[in-house]
Amino acid sequence: GACLGARAWDQGAGLALDAPPLKPAQYAALLPGAKNNSLLGWLVARHLQSDFQVRLRLDLAVQPETRLSAGAGQSPHPSTAAELPPRLGLSTWLCSAGASVTHYQPANFLLSTEEG
Repeated sequence: GACLGARAWDQGAGLALDAPPLKPAQYAALLPGAKNNSLLGWLVARHLQSDFQVRLRLDLAVQPETRLSAGAGQSPHPSTAAELPPRLGLSTWLCSAGASVTHYQPANFLLSTEEG
């Protein structure tokens, strides 16, 4: 078939991976820059063996509370704060004072499948 232009849309050139709700430590390990994120990217690249755009969606089993300060350097949930450091849009969400904690967006980002 003929084609006009330099680029064409390929419906099969992308893949979306949705993780089940994760514990904070598992969630943090899959965020961009974390070791398991790189490992997952490598595994996906080896499995697909072609140039694909992979979108990873992560969801937390329990959303931790976000606080600017807990007073005297203490976190209201020390174990959660240590496992999931605040990263806006990935592990920290902005909302109004009366908003329900169930209305947050899961982390949604492109998974790097490049080695390095």
